[in-house]
Amino acid sequence: MAKGNKKTEIDLLEIDPSQEKAGRGRAAGEVQAGEPPGKKPSVGLKRFAFIIYILAGMLIISGGIMGALLMGWIQISSPSLESAGNKGGPGKAAKPSEKPPEMGPTLKLSSLVINLNEPEGIHFVKAAVVLELGKADYLEEIKERTAPLTDSIILTLGDQRLADLMNPNYREGLKKDLLVRLNHRLQAQKIKKLYFDEFIYQ
Repeated sequence: MAKGNKKTEIDLLEIDPSQEKAGRGRAAGEVQAGEPPGKKPSVGLKRFAFIIYILAGMLIISGGIMGALLMGWIQISSPSLESAGNKGGPGKAAKPSEKPPEMGPTLKLSSLVINLNEPEGIHFVKAAVVLELGKADYLEEIKERTAPLTDSIILTLGDQRLADLMNPNYREGLKKDLLVRLNHRLQAQKIKKLYFDEFIYQ
């Protein structure tokens, strides 16, 4: 027999085409034995983990801020208070509050008990008047004229009614009336203000 026609055992083996295709399919698609099939994480699980990370970060940041506030490392200023204290705007110091005008020399007259103008019953007022003078030079002159000033006070208060004196606004008007009358007696505006140091009515 010729050498070209000699067949080996390998040449004699025939491969089934169906078995060849099945073997290729298993090699491409099947998972080897002992390996669990892989699972992709779901979208809902990813979102839940993301929310957990955000909440944890916010808790850490807020805890740090609260700790800094308690330790005094961070100070919070109030814009309303700053604007109220510094109305001139940034860079301008707030103006100090204006001082009340200085009080002039004073003279306290003797306390008086005067019957009120009441047709029924007996009512009276007890009052002590303090005079604030415009200048210290007027003090000696007014001391010498306390008698006519006291007379004006008695006549004015004795003409009042009890119901009127119980009204605070009326008493304020009464002080202005007395001031005009006393300066009229002095024939000059030497008394600047008038005060009641004592005022009792019954």
